[in-house]
Amino acid sequence: MNISGENNNFIHNGILKNIIRKIISIVSIIYASSIPSIACAQATQTTNVSGTIVQAVLSGASNYAFRITITQNGTSPLAACKDGFAYINVSDDNYQAKVSAMLSAFMAGKPVGFTMIPDSNGFCQMTDFWLGG
Repeated sequence: MNISGENNNFIHNGILKNIIRKIISIVSIIYASSIPSIACAQATQTTNVSGTIVQAVLSGASNYAFRITITQNGTSPLAACKDGFAYINVSDDNYQAKVSAMLSAFMAGKPVGFTMIPDSNGFCQMTDFWLGG
């Protein structure tokens, strides 16, 4: 089979892109795994965390409406948060989309990541959110 130079470049570019994506994924995993244990030692500042959702709870609209508990490598990155969960309320920006995406990730067993801010009661409120840990 004869592969022209143009097709050959396309194949090499595709292979190179896959290799770069894998390297970025590995570096991201290593970086993300170091953040929760360092940054969540005390829930006193804005922190990025990631992990797999192990519990999702729906409550009243302003009573920590949607709560999740996550785990990463067998430990909870939310251990410093009061009651060990992070939450969003119905009044929070993009609530429905975030809940929908998090429940989808929960059902699929896929990792999530989010920025959390401790509130005045010691609970951790989720702000920015992303799929893939």
